Amino acid sequence: SMGGFMAYYLAGKYPDSFLAAVNMVGSPEFFIGLPDNHTLYQVRYSFDNLQDVALLFHNRDSCQMSGLNDEVHNGARWSRMKNYEYHKMKGGHKVDEPGETKIFESAVSFISKQFENPAPLSKTWSHYDLCTDFSLWDYSVNSTKDEPGYLYLRNVDSHGFGFYTAHWLPDGPALHHSKASITTAPLYVPNAAYRISSYNKADKKLTMMHMPADKNGRLHFELSGDGTEIGISKDTEQAGFTTFDYILNDRQRMLRTNKNNELTLSIFNKDGAFAKKGTLKVTLSCADSSVTIQSPAQLIDLDKGKYLIQTKPFKVYSTKTPPSDGSPWQLRMIVGLEYDTSRTEEIITIPVFYEVPYFTDIKVDDGRPIKSTKKTSKTNPDISDSVFGTGNGDGIVNPDEQIMLFKDGHRLRLYTDDPYVIANEEKLVDEVLPAIWPDGYTLSSVIKIAPDCPEGHVIEFLASYETKTHMPIYRQVKWGKVKMTVNPSK
Repeated sequence: SMGGFMAYYLAGKYPDSFLAAVNMVGSPEFFIGLPDNHTLYQVRYSFDNLQDVALLFHNRDSCQMSGLNDEVHNGARWSRMKNYEYHKMKGGHKVDEPGETKIFESAVSFISKQFENPAPLSKTWSHYDLCTDFSLWDYSVNSTKDEPGYLYLRNVDSHGFGFYTAHWLPDGPALHHSKASITTAPLYVPNAAYRISSYNKADKKLTMMHMPADKNGRLHFELSGDGTEIGISKDTEQAGFTTFDYILNDRQRMLRTNKNNELTLSIFNKDGAFAKKGTLKVTLSCADSSVTIQSPAQLIDLDKGKYLIQTKPFKVYSTKTPPSDGSPWQLRMIVGLEYDTSRTEEIITIPVFYEVPYFTDIKVDDGRPIKSTKKTSKTNPDISDSVFGTGNGDGIVNPDEQIMLFKDGHRLRLYTDDPYVIANEEKLVDEVLPAIWPDGYTLSSVIKIAPDCPEGHVIEFLASYETKTHMPIYRQVKWGKVKMTVNPSK
């Protein structure tokens, strides 16, 4: 239960101190942190923290959390874990049969073998952390974070890193007004000057400077949490490239299934204004068998001094269907970057807009209560008492309102790339649906309609809601599309 969860959480928080971790029928998610930092940590979305830790995961077919831990296993597969074992055995919530130690001994054997033959470390590392301050791999981060969510160091090596924040994993909006002081590991020549290229994604601004390493060989940065990529090099070195953004079709963010999509990647040359001429090879792939990519490789001629690069559109087609449980539903696309003798691989996560039937009879909470059709419980005595939207309470979507949508009394989780839904103002509401144990949080959306949204504008959402089985606990996720007209003419 909690011990299995904490094994993976602690190994992910301190992967520089853990060689291996074993999770035996652990809980799939918990809130962690004090009230001002009460952050939901979902194990299925946290495996990027564990890429350099050997993992063993035990599940049981009649454990209370059997179905929820199927989702965790699917998260490990989705993340392409390189040193991961999974066993789903018969029985309930236990390690061994009474009087036996076979399963426990096998777990100890798994760990001891990692010490005998440890896997090589990755060339780069990435890390999500929900704490305000943290240290890892001899890097330190001290931030002003004062709300739930994550700090994220991305693709870290001696030639630079990315710094981002997120309200939730894997692709929540950036935190508000968070800044961080970041100190690197002592990787550099003491007191020597290094060329720094800093590109802020939100401001679309490049800053170039020379920064001396301190007497211990560390570099120091002051960064905002709205997305910054850093390049570090000596004047004679090449700092490399990183993919920092993408766009689909007509400025969309969600990939449409059963349709032709054109995916354009934005790449930062970490040499900044000192970028040299040359040729960059970009390849795009996906481990998901539902995805086909026409002409997955491109050669791009680089101009001197050009630090922002856009690929030509990759033609992507997917027949993916939505998961019936809480398993990851996004696509992880693999971007290969080759320049001269160097080659790197990066991951970009793209949400999917599934081709599913439309939900009908949608109710709108814009400041009015919606009657629930769910069974009451101690954790949810009557959700019709809760109002999460703010507006005029007429049940019609209007500009500048915050709304929650309901289908048959179920709160909906909403996804859209409509420009009149303010993405960084979305909030998530959590609840625990009744089951034998209060495991598995159900999330729903409160979204903000832009003040300048025109009358009659139609917003299309991908939406989902959950139900649960009692024992074992299996999440049952229902998917549909929703069309809402903003302030329709009467």
